[in-house]
Amino acid sequence: MEKVAIFLRQAAAINHFRTVILRSFDRKEFDQLLLCSGFFQERGTFSASRDLAGSSPKWLCRKKVTAVGVYNGIWKPDFDRFIAGLQTIQCCCGIPLSVEKRRTRRYHWHAKIFIASEGDDPALGIVGSSNMTRNAFGTSGSWNYEADVVLWNSDSAAANHVMDNVLEGISNIYQQSVIVTSYNAEEPPNRNLSLQDRLRFLRDEINEQSGIVE
Repeated sequence: MEKVAIFLRQAAAINHFRTVILRSFDRKEFDQLLLCSGFFQERGTFSASRDLAGSSPKWLCRKKVTAVGVYNGIWKPDFDRFIAGLQTIQCCCGIPLSVEKRRTRRYHWHAKIFIASEGDDPALGIVGSSNMTRNAFGTSGSWNYEADVVLWNSDSAAANHVMDNVLEGISNIYQQSVIVTSYNAEEPPNRNLSLQDRLRFLRDEINEQSGIVE
C-alpha cells in the first residue's frame, strides 16, 4: 500500500519534517538520500549539517547523500559550508559519508524535496515548504508554520518503520494538523503510475535539471 501524510507545523518543538529526515538517515536500508532545498543554513548558532551529523553513524559508510540547491548567491556560502560539514561526517568504522553536490546553472532553486531510496527504488519522499534552516529544520527559537507532504510505500520496512514511529508519536492535541490517506494510482490524474514511479521520475528530473559542482 502507498500512503500520503500531510503535516502542518504548529509548534517549535514538534517538527515532523525533521524527524522523518533524521530517522531516514538512521535506517540501514536507505543507501541513497536526495536532499533539495533553497536554503541550507550554516551560520550563527545553527548548522543543518551538524544536526544531521547527530543522527546515528552506524550505517553512513553505505550511504550516499546528494544535496541540491541553492536560491541565490547570498546563500551559496552556506550551501558550501553545509556540503563541507556533511563531508566531515564519518561512519563508526571511519569511512566518511559520500556526498554529491549539485546545483542548477542559474540560481533560484526553490524546491524542497527529500527522497530516500533503497538502491534504485525510492521508498519515501517529502515535498513541502521546509528548507534546511533553523526556522524549518530546528526545534527551538523562532520557527515557521510549514506544510510538508510525506509519500511512502508501506511495503518498505524502512519507510513503514519511519512513518509508524512518527504517526504513533503524535499527541491528541496535534492530530487535527495531520492528514493521512492512501495513494490511488487508478485515479485518472495519476495515470496508473505507482507512487514509487512518481518519486523515481521526480528524482530523475531533479538530476537532469542540476549538475555536479566542486
